[in-house]
Amino acid sequence: MPGSVYSGTQPCNEVLHVHQTGHDGNPALRAAQSQRPGCRAVAALVAVLMCAAAAAAYAQPPSPIAVFGQGVLQSVSPTGGETLTLALRMSNPTAEPVRVTRAETFLVCQGGWSVSLGEAIAKENKFFGNSPLIDPGEYHYEFNYTYSTPVSHFLLAVQLSRRDRPPRDYLLQVPFVRPGFVAPRSLRASAPVFIGLQEPIEVLTLSTGEVWLPIVGQIINTSGRPLTVRRWHIGVTDSAGNRALDREPTAPIRVQGSTESLNEFLFTFVLPREFRKGTLQIDVEIDLGGRRIPLARPADLERVEARAVQPPVEGRWFWRNGPGERTFHSHYHYPEQRYCYDLTRPGGNRRATYSGDPNQNESYFAWDQPIHCVEDGKVRAVIDNVPDNFGQRANPANNPRRNSAIVVEHAGRSFSIYSHPRRGSAAVKVGQTVKAGDVLARVGNAGFSSEPHLHFGYMNLDQTGRFRNIPMRIKGLKSADGRPADEGVPKGGLAYFAPAEK
Repeated sequence: MPGSVYSGTQPCNEVLHVHQTGHDGNPALRAAQSQRPGCRAVAALVAVLMCAAAAAAYAQPPSPIAVFGQGVLQSVSPTGGETLTLALRMSNPTAEPVRVTRAETFLVCQGGWSVSLGEAIAKENKFFGNSPLIDPGEYHYEFNYTYSTPVSHFLLAVQLSRRDRPPRDYLLQVPFVRPGFVAPRSLRASAPVFIGLQEPIEVLTLSTGEVWLPIVGQIINTSGRPLTVRRWHIGVTDSAGNRALDREPTAPIRVQGSTESLNEFLFTFVLPREFRKGTLQIDVEIDLGGRRIPLARPADLERVEARAVQPPVEGRWFWRNGPGERTFHSHYHYPEQRYCYDLTRPGGNRRATYSGDPNQNESYFAWDQPIHCVEDGKVRAVIDNVPDNFGQRANPANNPRRNSAIVVEHAGRSFSIYSHPRRGSAAVKVGQTVKAGDVLARVGNAGFSSEPHLHFGYMNLDQTGRFRNIPMRIKGLKSADGRPADEGVPKGGLAYFAPAEK
């Protein structure tokens, strides 16, 4: 059915190693949940636990404990995500214990978009496997992570209390640095609440001619106290100082008394056609545990040119879950997919994508259609041994769950990815040189897929060494009524016609 297609992402895997040294200097292994040896970071930046600074009402004294971190991005893969290592050193230099009353960890993308790894104290009354009471001494923690999202930082949000004193909020941020690349910029983040965005925020020209600004973000509450959003104000100023946007919008997702850490929001606007570059300003008035707090978040804006590529399919297809849609669809939840599409095929002039039994792949018009390479390049990955699902019904044989995909590398450290190809349908091998228009495989329903379709995207390596999803325009693409649609990014949710490659 329209709008029902999804392409999932793989969960984060976490491994923890804990090492404690007391005042006597004798090390004691307190906890280990390991599938592979811990790896101490070899090249990273150092971050220090900082006090809350979100508003004057939350000004804090210095932290009673010192925390230092080192993080390394060890490797990246367009199909396997990132491999990350982290080493933390914590010291309680006082003469009395410090109690951790709340502790939540986050993996964070550039701009602050976050994934919570959970709050440990309330759930298991443990702080990284130890007692939440931190005695005087020094503690060492090592972590290994694998994750599909382009993570730039580790965040540790804690509430600390000392004898006869109320708990206070603190936040640690540690960048993951990939050796040989530029370190990620520091996050605009502070306890107990801040605004995280998917950055860079890019203004796009859509296939409909609209100049489109998407703002995908979260209000991140590290306190555990109930959060209510009272008012939004969003403004855009162009590079000449002219006001391009001035709105007090109503968020499509209401935040009222939320105790969730991650409170997502999506705003989309059409800007003047002449807009090229400027500044975004987000102002939010919130109520946190009965206290009014103003939040402010600026960000740079720039109108970007989309990468022009050949179509990955031929004929009439729906281009769903893509840029230009105003609903919070599945791809908006993942920065590595924000410019991707899920392509399904309608039958004739109908909107239905299948005819007959919805639990039979052969009922779907997209099933077994050829997938074409969009640009000259070299095949870097072929995964086509994943069993296909049964129409809209998942295949239990895909356990543990994984995706099928083909990845082609192009000039300038850029890559196109084609997900869910039919099992055994790959027509290319790793290392093979391919041309635009070559058949790579057949449309399937393998992996994290809700029906036969093609999940398609384009990415490159940014200056920090991470894969970044980038927008595309499709050569020769036409709208459903035959008008040219190749001068801008295909607006998601619409049907388009792609000519056969000549």
